[in-house]
Amino acid sequence: MNSGSVPPALVPYLGLQENKAYLTNNYPIPLPDAVTIGLGWDSEQPNVNLDLLASVFDAQGKSLGYVHGSQNPRIFNGGVSHSGDDIAGSAASADNALTTVLGDNEHVTIDFRMIPHEAASIIVGIILVSAQSGIKSTYLNILPLLRSDNVASNATEVEYDSDEGEEAAPAPGSRGIGSTSSTDDGDDELILLYKAKLEQQHPDFLNSRGFIAAKIERNQQGGWQLQPIRQVVNIDANYGLWPSLEYYARPPPQYQQQQGYPQQGYGQGY
Repeated sequence: MNSGSVPPALVPYLGLQENKAYLTNNYPIPLPDAVTIGLGWDSEQPNVNLDLLASVFDAQGKSLGYVHGSQNPRIFNGGVSHSGDDIAGSAASADNALTTVLGDNEHVTIDFRMIPHEAASIIVGIILVSAQSGIKSTYLNILPLLRSDNVASNATEVEYDSDEGEEAAPAPGSRGIGSTSSTDDGDDELILLYKAKLEQQHPDFLNSRGFIAAKIERNQQGGWQLQPIRQVVNIDANYGLWPSLEYYARPPPQYQQQQGYPQQGYGQGY
């Protein structure tokens, strides 16, 4: 992949892509005006259920809204949109699986141009809801979201599909860029902004069942940047992943434990 085959807005990421080590680093990465977050898993057994969540907070850590496949698929008029809850898993039939062309079981799209001004951060998390047996592999990718208005005419687009086979907001759209030919994990075919392979890099996730992937935050210039977190967390018995999402929305010195949390039951999925 070379700079002549990608939109100008994505050229700065090509240098990073040549060094795969950056995908495990924790320094901030400036983001284009739209991204897509893909969660995928592979298991030989059916009924494996993981949930992908994204929660938006203001500068004081107050929740402005969240997306969850089974509870709340869209906020901010589709500025943050969830593909839907996949409760069947990768071993299910094609009629039941909600996989995209890239193989994601669930994905969230974010168009930062539609995020309200008071929003300061978006925390991305994963919950392992249920699994009858071990999961072979789980990944989370964050990629640029390409649209017809920011893709060069000579660029090759990877189509973005919703679970209904139609384009979802922001539309028209596509994910990643490059050839659709297959590789071991597709890394060479896409511009990746973030990647986590949970069983390989975070094996304790299967026991703790929660993972805070990243904090997407507004910078001083008004743009958005990705701050990787990569932290395995325990699921709260009453509030699911919400306490961890709220914790990482605020700088730790400003965070104080409260007696209760808003949106009781959020993030449990069971």
